[in-house]
Amino acid sequence: MLALQKTCVHASTQLSYIKSISGGKDSSIENLQAGLTHAFVVQFLAWRTATTMSTMTLRTKPSKKLQLHL
Repeated sequence: MLALQKTCVHASTQLSYIKSISGGKDSSIENLQAGLTHAFVVQFLAWRTATTMSTMTLRTKPSKKLQLHL
């Protein structure tokens, strides 16, 4: 999951469009996790910033399914 910042890049510029990724194991004491053990937050570049890098389209790369193995 954390490697996405390096692997999700624009096809022509090779620049990442993910600003930051953080995550970790749940440590809540409220016991409301409903079976969830980890949480991740992905911060993307603003669309305007991304489009100034180049004209970004979702069609530049084949779609990938994100699979998490925890």
